[in-house]
Amino acid sequence: MPVLLAIKMAFGINERLVSWIFTIYILFFMIGTPLMAKLSDKYGRKTLYILDVLLFAIGSAITVSSTSFDTLLIGRAIQGFGAGGIFPVASAFIGDTFPPEKRGGALGLIGSVWGFSGLLGPILGGLLLSYGWQWPFIINLKRKLGIFTT
Repeated sequence: MPVLLAIKMAFGINERLVSWIFTIYILFFMIGTPLMAKLSDKYGRKTLYILDVLLFAIGSAITVSSTSFDTLLIGRAIQGFGAGGIFPVASAFIGDTFPPEKRGGALGLIGSVWGFSGLLGPILGGLLLSYGWQWPFIINLKRKLGIFTT
């Protein structure tokens, strides 16, 4: 069962409201991308990258602990905003720190990680759904913050 269907059933919402789970994430992702890139020019790449990862993790925590659909949407908005800055700030950091002859390889590596996560993420998310709709979001906390380690 897809994550959106599981959330729909958990909160008892209709299809129109379900579409906002994805839409609000993308909307705030698009807002976060240029803003975080610009802020990283002003305040430093490392600081903004850490902020972006922290925002994504906070959004994941809010989403996981949501008891209302409105709270879930707030969590997804924060997730999207933080995620919007992760890739461009990391790419800019590579541009700043790697010598020209190594940049292509480094950018290719982070691009391939994003590509593989796009392929494997939905499969892993589907497997995690057997534990509850929250688990695809809980895995974000583990990945981003290194918590829940054994």
